[in-house]
Amino acid sequence: AANAAAAAARLGARARLVSRVGTDLEGERILAELSALGVDTTGVERVPGLSSSVSAVLVEASGERLLVNHADPALFEEAPAPDPPVPAGIGAVLVDGRWPRAAVAALEAARMRGIPGLADLDHGMAEPWASRLLEAASHLGFSRDGLERWTGELDPARGLARIAARSPAALAVTLGARGVLSSEAGGLVHLPAFPVRAVDTLGAGDTFHG
Repeated sequence: AANAAAAAARLGARARLVSRVGTDLEGERILAELSALGVDTTGVERVPGLSSSVSAVLVEASGERLLVNHADPALFEEAPAPDPPVPAGIGAVLVDGRWPRAAVAALEAARMRGIPGLADLDHGMAEPWASRLLEAASHLGFSRDGLERWTGELDPARGLARIAARSPAALAVTLGARGVLSSEAGGLVHLPAFPVRAVDTLGAGDTFHG
């Protein structure tokens, strides 16, 4: 969600991030970098005694990357949703799956307000939050690996079909260099990627969602 907010801000939107960081140096750096990119971070809670989420990233010469993330469960997984889950004046909501209670609350609030609610689902999610999220979102965007985690299907088309049986949302799955597969008018549409020289694929899916 942070990367997507940065992408939206760089495209000219007003983006506000609601999240949590620790009161450590990593948290300070995260907030400083997002603020420098034009993201409103006033909705980010600084939690004493907890470590901010950090990742180690290895990038190959081809641009493909391997990411290993560490986040204290108390920072997101066990945390209650903020109140209110969606600030006033918001025109669209994007959530990821790392903070389940907040993600579900934000999407349910977006649905009640009649504004778009997109879920970026790269990570799996436990029940009852998974079912509630699928029901509340207006749009669901999966990574290829994320769709496999949610459905157990290796074939993206079959995976989207499984999700469509559980959710009324518009669906899409990003396929890296193969582009995007999305649901449209009861069928599937493939949008190929345009050629680029890949330098670093970290955050590519997040940027697409933003």
